[in-house]
Amino acid sequence: ELQASAKWKCRLLPLPSAGFALCMTRPHGAELTSDPALDAALRAGACDEAMELLQVHGRRLAGALGDNISDGWEVHDVDWNSPRAWRACLAAKAAVASYDFSFTKGQGEKAEQIMKAQKQMHESGWTLTQGINRTAWDDFDFMAWWTHPKHKGCAFVFQGSVSANDFLNDYDWTPTDRWGLQGIHRGLARELEPLLAQVDVDEVNRRCTGFVVAVGHSLGGGLAELFAAVVNNGNIPGLTFNVSNIFTFGAMAVSAYPQLNSKQASGCFTRKLAGGQYWNARRDADGATFVDIIESKDNGGSRYRPIASDKFLLFSPGLQENYSCGTTIPRLKDPGLTMHSLSLYMYNLGCIDHDEYLRGRRAGV
Repeated sequence: ELQASAKWKCRLLPLPSAGFALCMTRPHGAELTSDPALDAALRAGACDEAMELLQVHGRRLAGALGDNISDGWEVHDVDWNSPRAWRACLAAKAAVASYDFSFTKGQGEKAEQIMKAQKQMHESGWTLTQGINRTAWDDFDFMAWWTHPKHKGCAFVFQGSVSANDFLNDYDWTPTDRWGLQGIHRGLARELEPLLAQVDVDEVNRRCTGFVVAVGHSLGGGLAELFAAVVNNGNIPGLTFNVSNIFTFGAMAVSAYPQLNSKQASGCFTRKLAGGQYWNARRDADGATFVDIIESKDNGGSRYRPIASDKFLLFSPGLQENYSCGTTIPRLKDPGLTMHSLSLYMYNLGCIDHDEYLRGRRAGV
């Protein structure tokens, strides 16, 4: 209604420090932001260009948006289904929330962080429809199935490594053939198989008629990749939906060559301005680049590659390197797990501020 009005215009704009987009309106003719290129793109309706500019400018625009809000802008709605950078923030929260279902539940500050992430999911219109798990001794593998009734959407969110058995599978990168896929990480396949076996195909088909995303951190990111490849290549009998996008953070690589999406002509599992795989990175004084987990010799990173996707190296808030679906990340150095925390991912994406990042790290998130 606002967009159709002659007096008002409505645009989705990011507030990076909070990790979501705001639907904001103001009469035509007023400056939209303090950035001329962005203002011109928005006035021209060039949404893709505008969103790319917003990603490039990142946190620097938060102040400008704050000024606009105090200078007559009206906030009408919060939309977590806006383009990539802000969807990624909610996806990261979903990844945090997935850890609540392991034996880590109830551990002080960590439990508080996880419960906060779950609350944000619910406040954003998502419902935890089912928790699918495999429990054996101290090992608790988990896939959260979230549904968004308004958009008929679904998110399948995979927990990362929490037990000795998980790490054993992380390190078992012997290539295997499964679900019609060749040369995939055997440990990942072993983790995914018992979760897939519990999926109620008829119920999932009934509820997931809109967008479907796969999400995960670390081992969970590798499982999200493999899940998308298995589903979209038609290897689950009776399943009628396709995975629309993936969001992973510090994901393990899954196979010797990038698995392709047979449902897209590009072969890509991510679409423009929606979906992405993220790895924290840093560059030392000598110019050497270190990237989180993807080069780890322990889990096969030195031999394997992620699925075909848009890939992002996050150096700091607002500073990243992008590798499109058809390109590969060059072989870089492995820093161990020094950059592996989800809190650092959320900070580098602009979802949380530095104080929140420190609280998260202290809590073990």
